[in-house]
Amino acid sequence: MLKMASVLLVLAMACGVAFAADANEKAAIQSAVQKAMAQYEEGKVQDAIASLQEAISIMQTSGQKSMAAFFPAAPEGWTKGKVESQSLTSNGLNFNEITCIYTRSSDSAEVHMQLCNSPQMIETHQAVAEAYKNPQMLAAINQSGQMKISQFSKDGWIGWTKVEPDQGAELVSFNGGNLLSIRCDQSDEGMLKQFVGMMNFKAMAEQSIGR
Repeated sequence: MLKMASVLLVLAMACGVAFAADANEKAAIQSAVQKAMAQYEEGKVQDAIASLQEAISIMQTSGQKSMAAFFPAAPEGWTKGKVESQSLTSNGLNFNEITCIYTRSSDSAEVHMQLCNSPQMIETHQAVAEAYKNPQMLAAINQSGQMKISQFSKDGWIGWTKVEPDQGAELVSFNGGNLLSIRCDQSDEGMLKQFVGMMNFKAMAEQSIGR
């Protein structure tokens, strides 16, 4: 029989969550896993699966709460919307995702933030980031005048920023299995830098296990 800590670790990795449950959540997870193991030993496989799914659900909720804490308060003149979250564990794809929209009252400008924890979703972004490391390619893109792309690197996070006339400005950055997107609906590089500057990249990197 696997030790309880090993079971919990396997479940946490399977869900792709940042495991930062409080004492009550950890107790509930342990209880659900112990129940599942007892049910399995008794041959009650479907009941065991249901109990494991309960443990997974608690961990996903815990992961969402810890991720949501990284979304900063709205700067002056802006309003922070409700933090939305969703989780998926299906066909080998596991992720927790939280999103939030910030709105500026003066002109209804919007900034969309998304933080997603899923190693499986990072591969495409890694390929793009590698391509942007080619100085000739980056220079050719920027000289076209259709967009401005810059490499991004901070506290273990890498990625790029992109500003397109009439299309908006965006940061795409990842660390291990974690993806952060900050998208402005206006082509305002200063606006993007303001919100990027409010993020605690070091704390996000230290918090996550999706690596």
